[in-house]
Amino acid sequence: MSRNIKDYNVGQWQKGKITQEDFAIFIEQVKSYISKRMNHYSIHPNDREDMCQEVLLKLFLVLNYFDFKKSTPIEHYINRIIKHVKCDYVRAKFNRIKRQDALIQTYTTKHQMALLDSCLETNLLVNEKIDCVYSMLTKFTDLERTIMQYILQDYKPKEIARILKIEVKVVYNAIQRCKMKLKQSIKDND
Repeated sequence: MSRNIKDYNVGQWQKGKITQEDFAIFIEQVKSYISKRMNHYSIHPNDREDMCQEVLLKLFLVLNYFDFKKSTPIEHYINRIIKHVKCDYVRAKFNRIKRQDALIQTYTTKHQMALLDSCLETNLLVNEKIDCVYSMLTKFTDLERTIMQYILQDYKPKEIARILKIEVKVVYNAIQRCKMKLKQSIKDND
């Protein structure tokens, strides 16, 4: 590649008096070289063209200051620019990944805390209602109180009837009377 660049008039390059055709030819030669160097598995295909343009832009900005009379070839500068652009890309990519992981972790934690809070609130409300029902049990008869205590412990009416050795219909009637008394006491509290 440097042989093609040396074919151009060095004086024109140094004075910045290069023709558009010469510059276009130079860019095409450099562009193919840059594209080959950007072909790496860690670089996303959509980002390769952007990175090539970034290298070309940096090269364009430096080209007016490059001294073609020195022994250092221009490929050295092009390779350095490519290396810096790749490193910038990798740094930005890892920073994006870190940021995404941090955001995911933050939202996961917030979601878990919200779930815990809602479970805690639900349990507190249920416990409060159960305490309220237990305090209202004083208004019930002994049979109603016993049946309601079993109901609050998640027993079924048939199981309660079997435990208390009474008919199932008596249990259902007692539950209905308890419901009516609870509704009345709730209306009185409101």
